Amino acid sequence: MNDLPVERRRHKRLRIKIPIMVEGVDRAGQGFTESTETIDGSFAGIGFLLDHEPKAFSFLVISIFHNLNLFHIRTNVCHVTPVDTRKLVGVKFRGIRDTPATSLNE
Repeated sequence: MNDLPVERRRHKRLRIKIPIMVEGVDRAGQGFTESTETIDGSFAGIGFLLDHEPKAFSFLVISIFHNLNLFHIRTNVCHVTPVDTRKLVGVKFRGIRDTPATSLNE
């Protein structure tokens, strides 16, 4: 038998670092906002490290500033894995909304 792990994802992951802001509720029920960056991503979702620990299957909002637009992506937490003192969080995309950056200061 082949001992190599089988990749069971529909979309190939790419190593990519993008600055993001994560908003959600942690396991203790407290709201949080944390700045971090992605580790990898695909058409279906992204992975990143957090100091906070969100509940599995909860929703997070990921905000990305790009080309004078602020994108808010609603996501569903698929897994939370301890890595040293932080948590590796994998999320699946659920919806996106963009806001022109010029309207952010009005």
